Amino acid sequence: RGGGGGALAAALRDNSSLTRLHLTANQLADAGATAIADALRANTCLQHLDMEGNGIGPSGATALAEALMVNNTLVSLHLSDNSVLDAGAAALGNALVANSKLVTLWLDGNKVGVSGGGSLSKSLQHNKTLRTLHLGTPRVGATVHAYVDK
Repeated sequence: RGGGGGALAAALRDNSSLTRLHLTANQLADAGATAIADALRANTCLQHLDMEGNGIGPSGATALAEALMVNNTLVSLHLSDNSVLDAGAAALGNALVANSKLVTLWLDGNKVGVSGGGSLSKSLQHNKTLRTLHLGTPRVGATVHAYVDK
């Protein structure tokens, strides 16, 4: 699990033409997500990244969040059906405060609870570029809505 992420990340790091990368259900796990995140720090052209259903947990989500703090090209990140949990959602929320490029973030199917939803909500008070946030959980969605309405 996660073994192919390193080779792909090495290629992505210096690539100057790829704008969309779909990695759905490739069993990247946290190690693969971390490798891809490291590549995103240097990559200057990728705009859409789909990592749905890869077994990414809080540490992989945190690595991606840290990359979002410096990446200036990614506009869409699809992390549905992983295991991001509250800790990963909180890290992504922190990244959204600093990130001014991301427009769409998919987090449905990640067991994000009220705590993670609250972290995301607080970040939306500062982030002016995110237009679509997919959470998929009515309870969490209500929490985010309540914060945004304040």
